[in-house]
Amino acid sequence: MFYFGRGNWGGSVNSEQKAIVWRGLLESDQAARYWRAKALAYIRNEKKGKIILAIMSAATVVLWRFYPQEQWLWQASSIFSALIAAALPILDLPRHAESMIELNESWTQQMNDYEELWSMRATEDDAVVKEKLRLLKAKEVPLAKKSAKLPNDDEKLGKKTYYQVLEGRGIESHSEQGATT
Repeated sequence: MFYFGRGNWGGSVNSEQKAIVWRGLLESDQAARYWRAKALAYIRNEKKGKIILAIMSAATVVLWRFYPQEQWLWQASSIFSALIAAALPILDLPRHAESMIELNESWTQQMNDYEELWSMRATEDDAVVKEKLRLLKAKEVPLAKKSAKLPNDDEKLGKKTYYQVLEGRGIESHSEQGATT
């Protein structure tokens, strides 16, 4: 999935642990980016819903005032306003967005912890890295549980954040490298 052949690994930490730390760093970076983008989308959608509701409500009043003989017109506008007004609290976009923001914060902290562990790899021995890695992996369990309770099936966004991580960290994907892996 990722290209691990860059740079000097240094130190005494074994290759398997280095690969796990590196992959954890990349995956936590991607998760932080994913949840940030999802939260921003939910916040935008909530604002759009409120704007549409305000426009539809105002349109209903205007249509009713200036076209009272065209009952179907202002009644249809009234029905759409009522549907939007009923849907917004059911969708509960602000609560989902807040949970996504919390996930973004948690994954960003996880990424920072992996970056710290990655930078320590040249000076720490296997036992220290293994213990810190175990603690980092344990912190991912509640994050995975929380993620599972939210809409997280946006494959297009997943691919976008994946490539953002690769680009942001100066990594080429295997498909871009061809036979040079």
